[in-house]
Amino acid sequence: MDLPKKCYFGLIYGRLTTKGEYQICCGKVPASGNYHTDGKFIDYWKSDKLNNLLTQLRDNLDEMNKTWGDGHCDYCPHSVINEKLHNGEIDIPTSPITFNIDVINVCDHRCNFCWHWSYDMIDDKAQFDGFSDWAKEKLDLQIFKDTVDGLAELGDCEEIQIGGGGEPLLHPNIHEMINYVKENNLSCKLITNFCQITQEQLDNLIKVGLDDILINISAGTRETYCETRRVQSKVWDKLLSNIEHIIKNRTTDVPRVTLKSVINSENIHEVGNTVDLGVKFGVDVVSLRFFQEDGVYDSDSKIISKEQKIKFDEILIDKINEYGYEEYEDDDSFIYNYKSQQTNTLLRGDV
Repeated sequence: MDLPKKCYFGLIYGRLTTKGEYQICCGKVPASGNYHTDGKFIDYWKSDKLNNLLTQLRDNLDEMNKTWGDGHCDYCPHSVINEKLHNGEIDIPTSPITFNIDVINVCDHRCNFCWHWSYDMIDDKAQFDGFSDWAKEKLDLQIFKDTVDGLAELGDCEEIQIGGGGEPLLHPNIHEMINYVKENNLSCKLITNFCQITQEQLDNLIKVGLDDILINISAGTRETYCETRRVQSKVWDKLLSNIEHIIKNRTTDVPRVTLKSVINSENIHEVGNTVDLGVKFGVDVVSLRFFQEDGVYDSDSKIISKEQKIKFDEILIDKINEYGYEEYEDDDSFIYNYKSQQTNTLLRGDV
């Protein structure tokens, strides 16, 4: 995808890492600031340092790419928004539209498609340098609150996504963090495996009005789920119980629940099962995405074969026909969107 002539670096997506780093663009570019050296996010956002960087990017992105090296920006994944900005269909936002906050790096699962916690990587002791220290990192609560305060004051942030290099529900202050986002009248999405949570905490997510829960399930059966994550059968049962509880006990249309499946060679045969699960529980979206091999250990073994892709297409078409799905257009980056009068579960994907 060709880059737009003008770069809207920082206006589409922002990120705060567990180290307190500010990454004001997609994941392909380096961090450009830090809470500990540049102050609170709102101060950094208004600083000459960031303004000078934006000027360089907009005037000479090619030269900046040379400076960044491996961390270069080679495409714009938010083409729809960028096109609207260029055409004047939407106003220039005063802050990143979406802001992702990494709260913790430790994880209780060993998903084999993961950049950080693949069990193949761990078994082979092939973690990156500094992994042990990185895995211990968790975001300080005050840094989280200062960042949320800044985004609320700036005014144009449409969603704060809480995730991390690990499982955010393992952060000791995670529920206080979610509550704080909602107290500031901001939309909040939790990106999670959704296992480490009690019924009382589930009820609190409903009570405070958490907007979205994106659950990485990446399987359709207990056997594959447990095998590809190195977890016990009871974890699968807990996950399904948690999903059922949220769906049955929410009194409005939130939290919206998305089941996401990262399609790879180890789970591609279960795409039909995943769709069935989503429809059975009445989740809002089943999202399918092919495995992204960049940076994942032993990625070649996880890439799907041509034969698997053919079978995948056949299964997906069968499910589209079974549930009466019809394609519709939507202003997002998904290649396809399907909805059905038979079920409230949308089917989306970029596969």
